Amino acid sequence: THTHTQQDCKMQASFGLERLLDKITAHDQSEENWDLIKDFCKQVKSEGDHGAAGVIQVLLDKMRSKHEQSALLAISVLESVVKACGLPVHQIVGKFRFLNELIKMVSPKYYANTPQTVKNRIYAMFTQWNFSLVDQPKVREAYKMLLNQGITFPEGLVKPDLKVPCGDGYMEVNAAAMTRRVSPLEEDKKKAAMLERLLKSKDPNDLMKANRLIKKMVEIDAKKNELSATIRKELQKVKTNVKLLSEMLQHFSPPSDGPLEKSEVIQDLYRSCQSMRPQMFKLAGDTNQKEDVLNEVLAVNDDLTRVMDLYLAVKEKQTEMGAGAASASGRKQSDLIGGSSLSPGDSLMQLDLGGSAGAAAPPPSASSGLDDLLGLSLGGPSMSSAPSGGSNGLGGLFDMSPPAPGGGSNGGGDFLGMGGMGGPSSTSMGGGGGGFGDLMGLGGGMPPAPAAASQPPPLDQVNVTLQTVQPGDFPPATMYEKNNLKAQLFFAKNSPHPLVCVAVCSFMNFGSTPIEGLNFQAAVPKTIEVKLLPPTGTTLPASNPMTGQQAVTQLMLIRNPTKVPIRIRFKLSYTANGQAVDDMGEVSSFPPM
Repeated sequence: THTHTQQDCKMQASFGLERLLDKITAHDQSEENWDLIKDFCKQVKSEGDHGAAGVIQVLLDKMRSKHEQSALLAISVLESVVKACGLPVHQIVGKFRFLNELIKMVSPKYYANTPQTVKNRIYAMFTQWNFSLVDQPKVREAYKMLLNQGITFPEGLVKPDLKVPCGDGYMEVNAAAMTRRVSPLEEDKKKAAMLERLLKSKDPNDLMKANRLIKKMVEIDAKKNELSATIRKELQKVKTNVKLLSEMLQHFSPPSDGPLEKSEVIQDLYRSCQSMRPQMFKLAGDTNQKEDVLNEVLAVNDDLTRVMDLYLAVKEKQTEMGAGAASASGRKQSDLIGGSSLSPGDSLMQLDLGGSAGAAAPPPSASSGLDDLLGLSLGGPSMSSAPSGGSNGLGGLFDMSPPAPGGGSNGGGDFLGMGGMGGPSSTSMGGGGGGFGDLMGLGGGMPPAPAAASQPPPLDQVNVTLQTVQPGDFPPATMYEKNNLKAQLFFAKNSPHPLVCVAVCSFMNFGSTPIEGLNFQAAVPKTIEVKLLPPTGTTLPASNPMTGQQAVTQLMLIRNPTKVPIRIRFKLSYTANGQAVDDMGEVSSFPPM
């Protein structure tokens, strides 16, 4: 009886919320009734997970209303609920399952008749949440996808101020100031033109005005320089914390290091990064700063966002590994939230701007060109949810974050498979020629490939060493040749499987000074996986005419179950003559499968 009473109370509360929402979003309402919206938010918050689950679905239905005013009012309510109601709501809107429904509303393929005013408010909502929902990386992933798809976000959009209190997990940020950059150069040009005119004048009054203007410009420059120095000092603190936290997370292993929450150093660094975010937003939103300082602030803010997303990804991965029951409960709640009308799965759909309403979305092609390579088809999990220490999708190569040692397979994720160069292994290169020919004479052999081309095993189950590699007949490919550094790919004859390509990356220094900090990363289209084993070193000694060049080598395994032509994008980082170099390139000269 007690259980039935609780269920009846919940049903009554749900009906009460729906009636209140009907009143708030009635199409004859000319503007938001903030007293009713505040009351609505209070009731949703008091209901916790249950209230959030029911309300979000109803709000989505309201946003699809044929009455434009009702849809706009529903968006205001949704924004208010997200701002005021905290984590239970954020956990729902932070899922691709929900975000896909918003993307559908702005895509002509699904909803061809969505009014432009409603689309603009949805775009503005994505922009705001990108900055305000600091613990929801999938929201940022969806925002980036819209940017990559060429969406022009409206500037100067007039929308209501949300007159509700700010709840936990939501950061008050002026999103318009964060995205609208005003350069002071135009103002400087005007002052320079005025000064030139005054100096050319023969009127003594104009010369006095010119003197005052010069004095004022000097004072402004002095203040700007002083402020720039202060900002750079603050940025250096953030950079230090970001670097430390990034390195610790990439080397963190739950089986050996214990729970993430028990690492006091990581927790302190993460809390420090969290506390720095409001200041970064404040600096980034200040449009009066010099352009070079502003660019530095934005770059550091991006790094700060990435390392916090990495922390959340490691934490999520740890939860998936150690809490099966909790994971099942999460799926159950997701199903409850989604209902039958939400798109299946929890992966970000691609925005289709050229289709017709009601048409089914085509599956991503295995050879859809550069879009697939860059991950713009967005058919899989976000890069922020990739596990630490393995292949992490676009992270590392395109985000320029340092890779975890040892590389690893991405386990078949839809984003790019990714490997990274780790620290030096215990195997060191000997003297002499040091090239691929010397490696091939080490003997040994891998198990013979199976006769039938069945599905290849996951790369984390493939064991290959330099000693077992035998040289193949396919000609080597030169990936990179610059700054006296030459990088080549040599292809093995033997392979653990017909659909696994084994290649040796060889790096040689032809200069008179050492090359240090060598770091090679590779990314492949989403239908392929890549794994980079640890290199034989990260330093290339200077070329010696008496002993020849010494090579650093690294094994690369490529799993190609669909037999598409292989192509990789790579990033090569190193230090030569005291200068740090970051270069990127592409290679497609691979043996056919």
